[in-house]
Amino acid sequence: MFKITKKKVAGLAVASAVLIGGSAAYAYWTSTGTGSGSASAGSSSGLDITQTGSVTGLTPNGSAQTIHYTVTNNTSGAEYVGQVTTTVASVSSGNGSGEACTAGMFAVVDGPALDQNLQPNGTASGTATIQLVDDGNNQDNCQGSTVTLAFASN
Repeated sequence: MFKITKKKVAGLAVASAVLIGGSAAYAYWTSTGTGSGSASAGSSSGLDITQTGSVTGLTPNGSAQTIHYTVTNNTSGAEYVGQVTTTVASVSSGNGSGEACTAGMFAVVDGPALDQNLQPNGTASGTATIQLVDDGNNQDNCQGSTVTLAFASN
């Protein structure tokens, strides 16, 4: 049979106390709750477009000259660049006489769309062309003028 000793009784008492105390540790209240949180998406901060090289030698009805540019993604996320549009922002009159040299005297043709997803610090290169159009008038005032270009994308 089974003999009960003082050690066994003490062990059973400790085990019972642990079980009773342990079950109290699992007691809980039930409840409901609500809360809120948020997340936000970043925003495009723009790409840097800079002309590389120079364009010289424009003459009335002369050959179109190539404008080279580089698009750089200086943001921390990927940025898509599609078509880059090049326009004549302003023209400083040169040193000749006659009618003023204006932006309308220059024809700009954009190159193909870049259509690239630029990763951070990524670059893409593109081109456009510019030509001084012969308007049939004295264009001496375009001699020595400076043509300022503007680039825009997407």
